[in-house]
Amino acid sequence: MIIKARSISQGKAEGYALVSKMPISFYGEVDKKTGIIINKKSDIYMESLKNKVLIFPYSIGSTVGSWIIYALKKNNVAPAAIIVDKADMILASGCLISEIPLLDKPEKDLKNIVKKGDYIKIDGDLIILD
Repeated sequence: MIIKARSISQGKAEGYALVSKMPISFYGEVDKKTGIIINKKSDIYMESLKNKVLIFPYSIGSTVGSWIIYALKKNNVAPAAIIVDKADMILASGCLISEIPLLDKPEKDLKNIVKKGDYIKIDGDLIILD
């Protein structure tokens, strides 16, 4: 299945899906050294972002979130790509400076289609589900 989306941070990536139905704040909810979700209330608590295609509705929180995303990349624990319903400037800038593909506004609600562990490829504005 191929789904179109808006590409904010261009690129190609692939990996196993990690899906959250909850918003994520990179500042305070993600350990920048390990890439592990540390928010106990999260539906992906203790999951690793490393090399995953992270799918969630939208990001919340401080502007520091951009720098947490950058730290994840520098520490080699960043997601391979991120797909959200609606991207904000904090998430967009974090992905752009970290060269992490970011897509938003997918044609279909991926949170209800994709399951954890599904393999996904990103190519520009295309989401390819195997």
